[in-house]
Amino acid sequence: MSDNFRKAVARTLKTLEKYQALDAFSHMKSISRTTILGVHDENTDWDKEIEKAKENFDSFDKLKRHCAWLIRKDTLNPDLKEWIISYLEDRIRAPKRPSQRPETGSKINLFFGQIVMSIANEFKLYPTRNEASEELSACDAVGKAINLFNQKYPQENRLAGYSYAYLKKEYLKSKDHGKA
Repeated sequence: MSDNFRKAVARTLKTLEKYQALDAFSHMKSISRTTILGVHDENTDWDKEIEKAKENFDSFDKLKRHCAWLIRKDTLNPDLKEWIISYLEDRIRAPKRPSQRPETGSKINLFFGQIVMSIANEFKLYPTRNEASEELSACDAVGKAINLFNQKYPQENRLAGYSYAYLKKEYLKSKDHGKA
């Protein structure tokens, strides 16, 4: 195992521990969906989004998440404030999601895709590898760091199911969505 790969594993472990301390793992799905919907896109026309939200579930969810972010920042404008208040008081309802359409971002864990890409860039590793190659890719480093993390923390804090194959799949999905 190369010294560079060891450093990549150590850095990933340190990152995982930082996120554990912030309780970020419990919010990964929400963070991924917020990112994929473009909630923080500065070019969004929120007045148009309010109109679209009457019929479009993803627009509704995007608007709801944007309002939550603005509430946290205490910068909600009057139109968005009225929209979120109306929703919270059940005066408007979320549109129905078409049953055949999957929820955007619900099966993508951008968190690990971004860690893989970050480690690949920082330590000059390939993000993935073919099956015959030595296990020295960024996905391998992240997987090894997750194993070390799981050995270090009690059962309730462990990260389950993060094999090389899973990390590669999540990295590729994240890359396809332009977030890695």
